[in-house]
Amino acid sequence: MFTVMRRHLDRLLNIFLAVTRQLQDRQKTVEKLNSISASSERTYEELDSIRTVLRTSQQRTFPRKMREFGLDLIVREGVFPPEDFQSWRWFSENFPPFTGKTILEIGCGFGLPGLLLAKTGALSLLACDINPKAVANTLENAARNGIKNVGVIESDIFSNIPPGRKFDIIFWNHPWNFAPADFELDDLERGAFDPGYSLLERFLSEGREFLTERGKILLGFGLMPVTTFSSDS
Repeated sequence: MFTVMRRHLDRLLNIFLAVTRQLQDRQKTVEKLNSISASSERTYEELDSIRTVLRTSQQRTFPRKMREFGLDLIVREGVFPPEDFQSWRWFSENFPPFTGKTILEIGCGFGLPGLLLAKTGALSLLACDINPKAVANTLENAARNGIKNVGVIESDIFSNIPPGRKFDIIFWNHPWNFAPADFELDDLERGAFDPGYSLLERFLSEGREFLTERGKILLGFGLMPVTTFSSDS
């Protein structure tokens, strides 16, 4: 009889333990879902905050004049605002050796750091941007500063780069702010967000095709140091 009772008690204990584990697992699941939800809410708050900065930047009086690194520059309406997002300054000051190099700059914005590189030692610069206003702005700044070894075209990353053309350095100050894959952007916002990091994936997968044999891809990511990828890595 005691043996039978012990078996029942053992069974009840096992059931209790199993239910306890299920409750703990359920609690962990709930906590995980709450964490994901809170993270998602924070993400959208951050996205809205950046969008607000971009909208506010366009309420200034244009054109705006700047003098940076000895260059007389103009910033036109509808171009990614360099006053509010200044990673271009760090990259201008810390760009790896480029003297005598051919450079492709993706996402040129108002022109820096590309125009500075062309002015101070690069063999040539091809700059591109998906925003036609940025293309016009960079061309204007090149002309204002007498920089002639520069070409500027409208291109969605590599979409309009001439096939077969090779570069020693391909640089992109990447719009590193993550957004959901279905996030819709206007021309200005494309300078700040990369939905699903699909643009980054394209840049890294397609870039090697446009490198010289010893060429390098330089990825500017936020305010972090430039990340380097060589053509043979």
